[in-house]
Amino acid sequence: MDTKELAQELKNEVNWQGFFNLVSDLGSQLNDRQLRFLKARLIEMAIAKLSNNIKWVDKIGQDHQLRDIRIETKFSTNCLTTGSGAFKKSRQTGDIKLTNTLGSSDGRSLERTFDFLLLVDTDCVGLVAFEDINAMSNGDGLKSRFNYDVIEFVAFKEKKLIESKQISILDRLDNMLYKIISNYDNDA
Repeated sequence: MDTKELAQELKNEVNWQGFFNLVSDLGSQLNDRQLRFLKARLIEMAIAKLSNNIKWVDKIGQDHQLRDIRIETKFSTNCLTTGSGAFKKSRQTGDIKLTNTLGSSDGRSLERTFDFLLLVDTDCVGLVAFEDINAMSNGDGLKSRFNYDVIEFVAFKEKKLIESKQISILDRLDNMLYKIISNYDNDA
């Protein structure tokens, strides 16, 4: 399957407006360094949950599976668009960190653990084939930058979102953690 065909399928596969509403309500919550993994996990799970057939697999180098198609997902605010939702004048993304090597990435190449890279922004979603990735060393990982001509755009946020649900992820997380801890109150 080529990038254009898959992008069209993904456009119809996921409730993208529901997804963009979630991302909007989430806002800058979970942006602290110790919580970023949780934000990524929430976004990856949401794509699968708001789809018909996409599975969240949470493997190293692969986040989603659609039939036999392996997809890695990267979320970054304003990676595809500006803060106002417009395309960037440079017609290319900012740097996208692809891997974290936990040490020098010099001399390393990107392993083929996925077939397509799903680039997720707060305003739109794009798709890039593995073959169109030019990974470069970035100290402790590999990064890439993409010209718009290799990106197939999947979905765009409608300017009018539904009313905010006013979610507080940390409040919900803390309540869940306190509940777990309370199971040990009587242990002595």
